[in-house]
Amino acid sequence: MSSIFKKFVLSIMFLLHFSESSAAEWYEGGTLFSSGILKWQNSTSQNKIATSADIVASLYQKKKLKSSISGKINSMDDLKPLAINLATCIERASKKDLNSDVNNKMYVNHTVSGFAAICIITMEWTK
Repeated sequence: MSSIFKKFVLSIMFLLHFSESSAAEWYEGGTLFSSGILKWQNSTSQNKIATSADIVASLYQKKKLKSSISGKINSMDDLKPLAINLATCIERASKKDLNSDVNNKMYVNHTVSGFAAICIITMEWTK
């Protein structure tokens, strides 16, 4: 599959994510990128994975992923394992404390995008 065609297909899939239709695909409905970790902690797994897919798709479109990763992406479904790995990393890094006061103090100033960046760097996904 040509590189231009791959980019076109991924761009269309990414744009479809922002349509007003209800979330039917695993990568649709991600709303957490600009949110804080406290919101992440109380969101659905589907929203977390879809948000992670948005992040990975953005890195792919901006050509920030290592070629060993980007070379394996031909469709949105190819992003799914990466999205799940990213969501899992954010989830583990933002483990909810049982004491809500402690949890709020630990995470009130932390963002999903910040945790995602740390995870992506730690997993060595970028060039």
